[in-house]
Amino acid sequence: MDITLKQMQIFRAVVIADRSRKASRRVGLSQPSISQQLAKLEERLGTQLINRNRTGSVNLTPSGEYWFKFSDEVLRKFDQAIDEHEKRYVDSRVFLRIGLARRCAAGSSPRRRASPTTSRALPSSR
Repeated sequence: MDITLKQMQIFRAVVIADRSRKASRRVGLSQPSISQQLAKLEERLGTQLINRNRTGSVNLTPSGEYWFKFSDEVLRKFDQAIDEHEKRYVDSRVFLRIGLARRCAAGSSPRRRASPTTSRALPSSR
């Protein structure tokens, strides 16, 4: 079994929220699902990451400290990569084409130019 980004997100959310219940709202999962994912992560790593106390708050173990820093760094890099991808490769331009059927345009000249105001606002409209 591999470690997933979702498990890292859950782990980070639990540490930041300091409770599983608060983290459940943050990541959109039930508290039992969060506990299950944390248990799988700890099982995969072969170590306990979080000490839970009676009040429900969490304390990190030394390995938990290491994995929290690592998870935080990986997730931040992942977010940066997504942002960079969107800047470079996702076309955010919007094209607007307006057309009229000949019947609708009756009475107007067929090759009417855009008004000067429209041409300034939309330089490619001519």
